[in-house]
Amino acid sequence: MKRYFWLCVAVLSITACAHYTLVQPQRRTVGDLYTVEPQRPWNRSLEGKVEVWTVDGPLLDAVRFISGLEDGQTLIDVGGKDPKMPRFRAHMTATEVLEFFVGSVRSIAGDTDTAMIARGWVPSAGVRAANINASTLEVTNLRPARFGELSGFRFNIDFLSREGLERAGMVIGTIHEEKLYLIVYTAVREYYFPRYKGDVEQIFASIRVKS
Repeated sequence: MKRYFWLCVAVLSITACAHYTLVQPQRRTVGDLYTVEPQRPWNRSLEGKVEVWTVDGPLLDAVRFISGLEDGQTLIDVGGKDPKMPRFRAHMTATEVLEFFVGSVRSIAGDTDTAMIARGWVPSAGVRAANINASTLEVTNLRPARFGELSGFRFNIDFLSREGLERAGMVIGTIHEEKLYLIVYTAVREYYFPRYKGDVEQIFASIRVKS
């Protein structure tokens, strides 16, 4: 019970600090490359190059749109230069992007705990809704996929957060004109992941590259 108390406090703490706007179920532009058409309302916040959509709060469910990551940039903004953080390279293969994603999440998220978040003990990079709180991370089923009109890739993720909640996710992405585009859906495995999985699949299927 105590674990879920701290989870609720952490969700309220993050959502109270972030500025959210309502995403209506209609086609809208994401970043500089493409549009998507959600079939339900979402709450949206923007953190640098990461656009976050959520229904019940980013620690429960979140769709993260990472748009136009350029050569040499890190996936996660740690507020300064960190030589240990993996960096995107424009000519990466799908397998190398997967490894870049995993390395990035493990570099920052391994020590993040929602109880610590609620007490204000976590570095700012760990608090951001754009980042993923994972103590373990397993990636499966890397395969080719269409990213709208472009060739891309997909994979699944499973992870355990530091507060002990099992989470699941889906990632779709592409590299276009030497820039990386990812859509990352994560949610608590019990109840939340299956609740919004169909909505996220519709978002994936609705990707349309701007002409």
